[in-house]
Amino acid sequence: MVFSRGALQWFYFAYPSTKCWMKQKYCTSFYGCDLCDLYCEEFNSLLTTWGIYIRKAWGVPSSTHRRFITPLSGFNHIRTAISKRFLHFFRTCINYNHSCLLSGISRIICHNVHSNTARNIRDIQLETNKDPLTFEQLWKFIKYHPLQEKELYKIHVIKELTEALVLLLCVLSTFLSAVCALLCTTKIINK
Repeated sequence: MVFSRGALQWFYFAYPSTKCWMKQKYCTSFYGCDLCDLYCEEFNSLLTTWGIYIRKAWGVPSSTHRRFITPLSGFNHIRTAISKRFLHFFRTCINYNHSCLLSGISRIICHNVHSNTARNIRDIQLETNKDPLTFEQLWKFIKYHPLQEKELYKIHVIKELTEALVLLLCVLSTFLSAVCALLCTTKIINK
C-alpha cells in the first residue's frame, strides 16, 4: 500500500495510463481474495479506493461517475478481476478430483449459506442470472457500472486532453530547466 499511496506523487510526470498500469501491476496481488466476501462493506471500500486512485491518476474531478473508471484505467475493473479469480479458484477446487476430499468439501461449502463462498456464488448468480458452477466465462457478465456506447467519446476526449497536458508540462519543464541552467552558469559582470 505504501507504493500505492506514493505512486501518484513519485511518478507525477508519468502518463496516466502508465500510473494505472503500475497500480494494476504492483498493487493487485490480493492474496486470499478467493475466500473473502465479494459483496461486503469492506470490499466496497476497496472498490471506492480503486476508483479514487484512477480518478487522481487521470486528473479528473472526484465527482466523476464510476462508469468511467474501467475505460479510463484500460483494463478490467478490480471487482471483475477478483470475481474472475474467485470463480476460477472455486471451479478448480470442485473439479480437482471428484473422489478427492477437497472436491467434496467444496461441494458442501457451496450450499452452506453461512459461508462467504456460498454467499458469493448466490450473489453472482443473482447478478448474472447464470449458474456460477456450470457457466464458463461467467466473469465477463459481471459488470461494474458499465459505460453506455453513446458515452465512449468522453473517454477519448479525456485521454487526448490529458496527453496534451502531459506533453505541455514536459515542454514547460524542459524550458524552465534551461532557464535555471542559464541563470546558474552565467557570470555577473561588474561595471
